[in-house]
Amino acid sequence: MGNRYAISDIHGCYKTLNALLFDKLRIMRDDEVYFVGDYIDRGPRSKEVLDLLMDLKIEDYKVHFVRGNHEQMMIDSMKSLSDMELWILNGCNETLNSFGVFETSEIPIKYINFITEMPNYIELDEYILVHAGLNFDIDNPLDDQTTMLWIRNSIPKKEKIKNKKMIVGHTPKTIDEIANSLKTDKITIDGGCCYHHRYSSLGNLVALNLDTLEITVQKNIDL
Repeated sequence: MGNRYAISDIHGCYKTLNALLFDKLRIMRDDEVYFVGDYIDRGPRSKEVLDLLMDLKIEDYKVHFVRGNHEQMMIDSMKSLSDMELWILNGCNETLNSFGVFETSEIPIKYINFITEMPNYIELDEYILVHAGLNFDIDNPLDDQTTMLWIRNSIPKKEKIKNKKMIVGHTPKTIDEIANSLKTDKITIDGGCCYHHRYSSLGNLVALNLDTLEITVQKNIDL
């Protein structure tokens, strides 16, 4: 049996992801890798990130994908002008540029299908992996899909999710904040990879070993 990892918020940082997977983790086909959303936008290589993830699946790596709010904005951008405007405010130009297109409709359908097929959460024996968090104000937090993509300050109530811990991305954290969250019921793994140029404390892509709770850090190299 291999290792189990969770990785979140790649945001178009293909070189960084490649280094984390193959130089740092040296993943094998018996490892399980859970990606917790936000593969696109902000960074320069969204298409290459999606190509790598799709290739891993084709090559029979055990990879699993949760949808993030940026993937949702990309899909929704084809529905209305207001949805497109929201995506424009959140990094769509970098994604469109990486594909060499001007509109979402020009992105090849295989990428749209790949994103559309992603679930909003993955439930394991001891964890629920979800991009942003869960709505614990309702009886079944797994019924609220919008919250799964967007919430920032979800406070877990484990009795509502079978006493499981929640693993989330979405909100950038320093390495110290990520390490401190390992002791709690809400583990945060977004190291703010795409924000390396804004904040010296961010700019990290983080992999969490789900069995040992060790973290592996790759600094952003998509400069």
